[in-house]
Amino acid sequence: MPNDTPTPRRLQTERQARILAASIDEAGDDLERNGPISPVELRARLEALEAEWSEDAADRPAGGKADPRKR
Repeated sequence: MPNDTPTPRRLQTERQARILAASIDEAGDDLERNGPISPVELRARLEALEAEWSEDAADRPAGGKADPRKR
């Protein structure tokens, strides 16, 4: 029987997926209200999101794969 206990990494991935989904929904709403954005603006928004996620990753302690003996 597989272990379905959420791990910190899994929870972080799910959180990022929810943030991304919310961002996509927000972009869709913005598109409906204001029309399409330029490729330059789209690139800037994506770069800002990537920078934010990089900062989040940098704030977490460094580590490698979990020691399988500790599972």
